[in-house]
Amino acid sequence: SISGTTITTGTAKVFESASIDNGYAVNSISAVALSDSKVLVAYQDGGNKKYGTAIVLSISGTTITTGTAVVFNSRGTEHISACKLDDNKVLVAYRNAGNSYYGTAIVLSISGTTITTGTAVVFESANTSQISALAFSSTSALIYYYSGIGCYKGLNIIDLITYNLANLSLGTGTHTVTVVAKADGYRNSAASDSVSYVVD
Repeated sequence: SISGTTITTGTAKVFESASIDNGYAVNSISAVALSDSKVLVAYQDGGNKKYGTAIVLSISGTTITTGTAVVFNSRGTEHISACKLDDNKVLVAYRNAGNSYYGTAIVLSISGTTITTGTAVVFESANTSQISALAFSSTSALIYYYSGIGCYKGLNIIDLITYNLANLSLGTGTHTVTVVAKADGYRNSAASDSVSYVVD
């Protein structure tokens, strides 16, 4: 808990009694706040074949209560990035090691501490890593990622994912994202990683 600039620690709570790490420098866990008393954690379960797993943690003061963990990807799951669409929905983007390391996204619906998984969608049919998801609204998100050898897919306009989450049964309405790139699409000394975007 925080009072001004003073931090008081609560009691740590184990939510997964297994390793959450695949031994590589990849994102194997991502947490997103749903409200001031609830957090969803998406992670790689090292005790269950590295499956993609999610759990809701409820917070009261500094006390944490765990919900029931749910598997959202029954394959090795890496480079996980979760973002909140609304208080009851989270998008999780990840690399699916069980499907040629393709970039994949899924929507998780939350009711209390119960998680219901949607249908996973492949957003990049290539080896995908360094995934970062950012929600713009309850029906749209941008996913920025590294694809193949040397190419950051956020840096070229033609490579941008314009991600309409209507494809994931979240309603209609298309959100167009325009990227102004300051790089040639490849990470090198002459390229800039600076990317700006607008939502129409």
